[in-house]
Amino acid sequence: MFFDPTPNYSEFQKLMPRSLGKKMMMLMMGLLVLMVCATGFIGNQIVTGILNEYIGRVALNVSRSVSLSPLVTQGLVQLESDGIQRYAESVREATGASFVVVGDYEGKRYSHPVAERIGKYMVGGDNERALVHGQSYISIAVGTLGPSLRGKVPIFSAEGEILGVVSVGYLIENLQDVIQPYQQRLLFW
Repeated sequence: MFFDPTPNYSEFQKLMPRSLGKKMMMLMMGLLVLMVCATGFIGNQIVTGILNEYIGRVALNVSRSVSLSPLVTQGLVQLESDGIQRYAESVREATGASFVVVGDYEGKRYSHPVAERIGKYMVGGDNERALVHGQSYISIAVGTLGPSLRGKVPIFSAEGEILGVVSVGYLIENLQDVIQPYQQRLLFW
């Protein structure tokens, strides 16, 4: 049997238009589909970024409110975690945050949604800016509950010394549930 290496284009050629006008029309249709897909992708990225920024600012504002609570500052000064834990949990439930964690100047937890983790050190490696430099910021890190978007705010004494840090966060997997309806609206727009 003899093998012919030249491809058989007859079937493909039957599908392709012969006139230049039809070829141009197919090219323009292909470009239109490509532009719509690119616009959808870029729009999706923009919506996701805006919502992440908004949720990060919410976390930062909740952290700021908790850091200004006299109950929290007094609890840290008096080394008393029970009142801080109750307060942090009430804030977490009221705001829908995944966690509200208060830590002392070493990052030792005074509150956590999993009570057994109180007294242990905060994880994620993103406390330095708050505990050393006294800065408030938004970060993304992996903690004991999983990857999360967090608002971090230092806790100051009346004299201005750093007593600890408040970390309010939303788990990334939960953020996808919030973002997905907006992405679907964008796709079907």
